[in-house]
Amino acid sequence: MREISQFISIIIPAYNEERRIKRTIYTIIQYLNLHKIPAEIIVVNDGSNDNTAQILKQLSKEYQNLKCIHLPQNRGKGFAIKEGVLASKGQFILFSDADLSTPIQEMDKLIPHLKDGYHIAIGSRRLPESNIKN
Repeated sequence: MREISQFISIIIPAYNEERRIKRTIYTIIQYLNLHKIPAEIIVVNDGSNDNTAQILKQLSKEYQNLKCIHLPQNRGKGFAIKEGVLASKGQFILFSDADLSTPIQEMDKLIPHLKDGYHIAIGSRRLPESNIKN
């Protein structure tokens, strides 16, 4: 992986993710620390009615680069992503699902294209050339 010196914003929409959000945040933080990537993580709690908000509140005390946005009611994934992007400060913005169905390490494949001047890079697990490991 090429060195990443630009600040990255990682946006995670979350709706009723109490069972996996802590593991997701830990995984991302561990990856960022290991590779010394300057980043902020923005989790948008999209009106969850479980303990997602409480877990995020606790995690934000542990990690200063974790920012939480709490929407009072569920507005949908697209709206949550938009709110996260609007709050972001990074030169690059990465969106990821709360289940990390695409591992955070896949960021290594996108960032070089952005650094080369592309305005957007999209990863897909559905393309014929995708390398999906179960």
